[in-house]
Amino acid sequence: MKKIALNIKNNTEEGIRVAQETADILCDLGCSLYASDSSEKYIGKRKNVFYSDEGDFLREAECVIVFGGDGSIMRTAHRTRLPILGINLGRIGYIAELETNELQLLNELVNDNFSLENRMMLNYTVTKGGCKTAEANVLNEVVLSKGGYSVMSEIELVCNGEEVGKYFADGLICTTPTGSTGYSLSAGGSIIDPGMECFGVSQICPQSFYAKPLIFGGSSVLEFRKGWRGHGKIVLNGDGDFVCEIEHGDVVTVKKSDVYTKLIKIKKNNFYSVMRSKMTEI
Repeated sequence: MKKIALNIKNNTEEGIRVAQETADILCDLGCSLYASDSSEKYIGKRKNVFYSDEGDFLREAECVIVFGGDGSIMRTAHRTRLPILGINLGRIGYIAELETNELQLLNELVNDNFSLENRMMLNYTVTKGGCKTAEANVLNEVVLSKGGYSVMSEIELVCNGEEVGKYFADGLICTTPTGSTGYSLSAGGSIIDPGMECFGVSQICPQSFYAKPLIFGGSSVLEFRKGWRGHGKIVLNGDGDFVCEIEHGDVVTVKKSDVYTKLIKIKKNNFYSVMRSKMTEI
């Protein structure tokens, strides 16, 4: 690939250094680079770098390099279907492909010596009073929780029209395989191979001795509702971003999205070797 977008959100000293070094390498390899106007102060004026506003700089590219942690990669996945290569500037960086000391491997990207890994996304919709009020795709998870409030509330879960259970907890996490190594893992959820077409639900601090994570098939359609036990509020978040409060009668529907996030794989390591190495960093 020779037309590459640079998504620079990390403006730390280390982030700027890595972005500049990446631009140097790719320009020397004859690439055309595309970045937002706000990135010019970090990369500078260069012959092969083209700047445009935030909404347009991805338009001409064949792929996008994201500088940051998993959150930066997730936010990029929300706005483009371009293949994504992550350079880890975060703490753990499960989704990022390269560390900052592996920039020499960018040569493999330019020479098309890589593979693409399709990562399943979830689609959620919020229905209030019979009208759809919100809809989006997420790469990691959908979370219904008490947010910053101190009182628990009951959450009802339905799968394909059949009741699964009523949960009195701080919340429920509905995760993709990609997101299973994130918040869901911290809440006791199962680690799911990212090649699988399924999603999981785990409870956050449940008031039960028998709380176990659940795995649902990729064709399942889940519905979440606010139950009648407890007086706490329920907040909906998608990939860490606030969506809305959930009231009695509202329905949050979650299913497998029709779109996928494409992650660029350069290194030959697999999911389990990455998981073993990253787990030691936690």
